[in-house]
Amino acid sequence: MSEPPPFALVAGVEEDLERYRLYSRVEILALLRVLIERRATVTVHAEAPDDFIVSTLLAVNPDFEELVFDAAANDAANRRLLEAGRLSFSASLDGVRIHFATQRAAPTVFDGLAALRVRVPETVLRLQRRDHFRVAPPLARPLELEAPHPAGGRVRLRVLDISCGGAAVALAPPQLALVPGELLRGCAVELPGPVRLVFDAEVRSVEPGRAPGGATRCGLKFVNLPGAALTAIQRYVLQLDRERRARL
Repeated sequence: MSEPPPFALVAGVEEDLERYRLYSRVEILALLRVLIERRATVTVHAEAPDDFIVSTLLAVNPDFEELVFDAAANDAANRRLLEAGRLSFSASLDGVRIHFATQRAAPTVFDGLAALRVRVPETVLRLQRRDHFRVAPPLARPLELEAPHPAGGRVRLRVLDISCGGAAVALAPPQLALVPGELLRGCAVELPGPVRLVFDAEVRSVEPGRAPGGATRCGLKFVNLPGAALTAIQRYVLQLDRERRARL
């Protein structure tokens, strides 16, 4: 079972991602077993970016090409997962972000409780924190992040830099009053393509006067970012990095 590309990648990006991919069956099974032993939190996304559950991997059965994970407590969420033609899994292990995709899930039972099963993935993408290098969007092609406003509606914030792990935005005082640790649900960024990404973001830092024009620089960490969205951001970052190097 191959992992279908979530987006059409620009030339060369797939090659750049190859160095982060595991294809060895032995290594993939070993990594899945560590996730199981550590009871690592795994986010399972269906086809819609904001349609996901938080789960744990329960067992891997290589003889049956089977990976079992915990079902959601919500029956409606389980039905959406079972109806999806493709599932995307994301986890973090010792500072390494792990992503893989599978095809359709099926219901099963594990230790007498409801669970879901999929085929063991053929490839797994691993991204170290140090691989999350940041790039600044060009002034001629600015990037904006939409965030919810506490009073209702949406506010558009200029993106100062972005990586697969998060982004920094410029925050003018009248727009929002944010504090570290605050969770912004339902943020969105539209990348060239266009590709619209929807995700949650945690406020990690607030630095008044550190952004251009005396605005506040706010550091955000992406939360519950689907594997497909990670690939789209990686594509964007690599493309801008290529353009920068071509000008040198």
